[in-house]
Amino acid sequence: MKYFIILIVIGLSMLLISHPMEPFTNLELFKHKYMQLSTGDSKSFFELRESFLTPKYFLHDCGISLITISTLFILLLNIGKGYIVTPSKKIYFTLLAIVLPFISVAGFAFDLFQGMDRIEFPWWADTLAIPLSGIPIDLIILLIWSFTHLIFINNKEISAVKFQLSKIKKINYWLLIISSITTIIVILTLLDGLYWYGIPGLLWIYYYLSIGLINTDNTSLNKS
Repeated sequence: MKYFIILIVIGLSMLLISHPMEPFTNLELFKHKYMQLSTGDSKSFFELRESFLTPKYFLHDCGISLITISTLFILLLNIGKGYIVTPSKKIYFTLLAIVLPFISVAGFAFDLFQGMDRIEFPWWADTLAIPLSGIPIDLIILLIWSFTHLIFINNKEISAVKFQLSKIKKINYWLLIISSITTIIVILTLLDGLYWYGIPGLLWIYYYLSIGLINTDNTSLNKS
């Protein structure tokens, strides 16, 4: 627990350092050179923007990442009284199946609007209409995806199961594979401070592994 508290302090320090900083070394010069670019020259735009950026956004995002991720682990450890445990009731799995798709698409939407505010897109590609129009479809797909995985615990007795490596090794191969892939994605996003993707990703991992542990650790209600 104390290690997560240390990470929270580091995260707060990064936020404090980033707060007085300007995002660009010279915003007016950046905008001047930006407007001189040829329409469609996205490569030059991204190179120009990168050359004018200060560490502000990186420090800010990494700071929030450390704070939120550490807080999430502290909450999970408190719920499990020192351990990370699976949800103890089926209704909690159902709630996760509903909430996870919503926070995932919310993270995507947040990324788009924040990108506009931070001038991450050139003016010839700054419309949000196309990516935002796909969010309802993405949400439906994710809801189908999350609820489909509840099949693994259908007719299973639900109780809190501790996360232990010995048990995790025994869970369904499919759940292990998607958990591993999601873990890699989460690590890559958090290295860039993309907490709006990292937090949903960690919760998806928790969801997959919890389903796997219940599926492995409990017997079918039909058999009991």
